[in-house]
Amino acid sequence: AKKTWREVPHDAEVDIAPSSRSSCRQCREKIVKGDIRMRLWLQFHKGCKVGAYFHGTMSCFFEYPETAKLSGAEELVGLKKIPDSTRKIVEKCFDSLIKEADVGEEPKKKKRKIVKS
Repeated sequence: AKKTWREVPHDAEVDIAPSSRSSCRQCREKIVKGDIRMRLWLQFHKGCKVGAYFHGTMSCFFEYPETAKLSGAEELVGLKKIPDSTRKIVEKCFDSLIKEADVGEEPKKKKRKIVKS
């Protein structure tokens, strides 16, 4: 049985760019060797997944709509493999993203009571 796009788990990875060949999906600029690089595995309609790279510390990764599904840095594959200083930078970026999302939420609308006269 084939899995639909809703049944396939959402994947995100972080690593250090081994070369300068990859480019950011959001801003289309090259990711320099040694920089933090994020990868999202995006599901397409035919059932295949394609990896899309993003700058790790810039807003490029967090502007992409699929990142709204991530709840924190602990969901990133490869987070434990990168150096501690880099890991702290990534976690700080996610913390600021979550705080912005909490502040930016719209207040819940109250139900109106219907008064019969």
